[in-house]
Amino acid sequence: MENNHLITAKIPKLFIQFVIPSVFAMLITGMQVIIDGIFLGNFVNPNAMASVNIVSPYMQVAMAITLVTSIGATTFIGRSLGENNKALAQDIFQAAFRCVFFSSIIVALCGFFFSAPMATLLGANEVLAQDAANYVHTLSLFIPFSMLYILFSFTNRALGGSTRMLISSIVLVCVNIVLNYVFIVVLSLGTTGAAIATGLSYFSAFLMHVGPLVHKKNPIHIFAGKFHSNILKNILYNGSSEGVTSISTAITTFIFNVTFMKYYGESGVASFTIINYMAQMATLIMFGVSDGVSPLISFNFGAGEKHRVAKILRLSIIVNLVAGVISYAVIWFYSRNLIALFAGGDQMLIDLSYSGAKLYGLSFLLCGFNILISSYFTSLGRALESILVSASRGLVFVILGVVTLPLIFGEVGIWLAVPFADVITVFVCFFLLYRYHRRDIAS
Repeated sequence: MENNHLITAKIPKLFIQFVIPSVFAMLITGMQVIIDGIFLGNFVNPNAMASVNIVSPYMQVAMAITLVTSIGATTFIGRSLGENNKALAQDIFQAAFRCVFFSSIIVALCGFFFSAPMATLLGANEVLAQDAANYVHTLSLFIPFSMLYILFSFTNRALGGSTRMLISSIVLVCVNIVLNYVFIVVLSLGTTGAAIATGLSYFSAFLMHVGPLVHKKNPIHIFAGKFHSNILKNILYNGSSEGVTSISTAITTFIFNVTFMKYYGESGVASFTIINYMAQMATLIMFGVSDGVSPLISFNFGAGEKHRVAKILRLSIIVNLVAGVISYAVIWFYSRNLIALFAGGDQMLIDLSYSGAKLYGLSFLLCGFNILISSYFTSLGRALESILVSASRGLVFVILGVVTLPLIFGEVGIWLAVPFADVITVFVCFFLLYRYHRRDIAS
């Protein structure tokens, strides 16, 4: 059996081998939007930064489609390889590739032809609308490359290419920094320049991953395998929790943008954008851990090594909880310095963001556990449980918090909506784990 070291090597060694590249890749990839924000906030104005956040649900929908397919496929591939079923693994990839390719064309066309109505629909006022529309219109040209890059990087990692994923992420962020400087600072292209820089950086990363998957000597490539609709159905179902996470992020971002626009105007949206950037870096560490151990869990589960699955899960929970505590400590002591990176010297914006960061950051203490449990159920093929966790922390209880907490605590209650959602979701996770493992023991 290929990759049998996944069921024989020591777990700490495998953990380091798979998780560290995944965490760095997640962080570096997540820096894409943050780099845009730093350049726009400092070299254009905070409103330009806010306009990009207003239309971020467009990109989040694209990511939802890609992550559903990519994570659903690669965990399915991992279990298939663990069962030594290479033919099924190839068919899985072929179904995922066709799904992402054709979906990316549709998403790109929507962004290109309907960018202005989309900006208005997502809550942009007359101050933000033009910059927001320009960003979507330009970025849409690169959507197919960015979506395929994600699928290809996840597939290469499932085949043991975690180092390639890390290197491509470093290339991606370096290209983005250089091009942001060229298009925003030198050429003064504003949000259009930010979109070009982001798009070209994704294209460069795509080029690094496409090579192995067009090489016919590799065990999995785009020219082999057959498309089966039932396989695609299983892929989408298995990865559906990731789609719930991304769609929930898109919906809650829209709700937060509208809410902050109501209470604080453009400054409120800019403040939420800054805090969202900081929160994103913290949660990406936890997502990196969860995604890093996913191939280990799925492969060992497919091979029947349940005791190793349990050990991997325990170690991952500890690491994510420690990461959450450290992240909150950084927010508590250094949030004002971090906010200043984006605010362009706007003291009112710094003060507004600083007051909300410590409240919003409370979510870091628990969200790592919730993120990991959702990924754990996905790796086992338990899509329903994973969906319930993702929907709880990302949508249902966030909306409940946004609606009710301001009535209790006033305007500051908005910042508590995400921590509130994570607290409730912990109980949901324990219930689902208890129910699953009780049934597993009984069988």
